[in-house]
Amino acid sequence: MWQRPTQRGYGQTTGWSSDYNGNLQPFRFTNLVTDVLVLLGVLGIQNVRSVIDHDYGTPVASYCALIRPDIFKSVALMRAPFAGSASVLFGSNCSQENGRDLHRQLVTLSRPRKHYQ
Repeated sequence: MWQRPTQRGYGQTTGWSSDYNGNLQPFRFTNLVTDVLVLLGVLGIQNVRSVIDHDYGTPVASYCALIRPDIFKSVALMRAPFAGSASVLFGSNCSQENGRDLHRQLVTLSRPRKHYQ
């Protein structure tokens, strides 16, 4: 069974600044996805059937599937829903209306659809 490794900034990870006013760029989701991709490469894993994540890991798991759907085939999120992709990355409008549209689209999916709380 696969377990999620410790993300940068947690546990005993190194290579980042813990200063209160430190640079947050290393913690951008694209960098966290890169960490996952590098780990998979080192382990010789070419694709992942399902990414299951919880809390702060949910946006990372979601971006893994959005950025590399050829590698990450499905995603299950627990406790923290994914609000959607950032417009700066994907050129889309991330308004509340888009969130409502996403919810309407999810309702049309076959069960099980999603669960939150």
